[in-house]
Amino acid sequence: MCGIFADSKVRYTEEGIIEGKIEDICSLVMADKCALDEAIILLKIPEEKVDFVRDEVIKRLGLPGD
Repeated sequence: MCGIFADSKVRYTEEGIIEGKIEDICSLVMADKCALDEAIILLKIPEEKVDFVRDEVIKRLGLPGD
């Protein structure tokens, strides 16, 4: 890959998109804008990724798990 996308190619992969959404969810939850599950719905996390995203946000924010 070359050109303007060379440095940011990860951003356009599924992993990069999910990583960005995890960061967005963390920001929303930390700012008390919405609850974790509300943020997951708001950002339209694919059903097969919901458990991974929820676990990752809980781990990063140090929230109590289920």
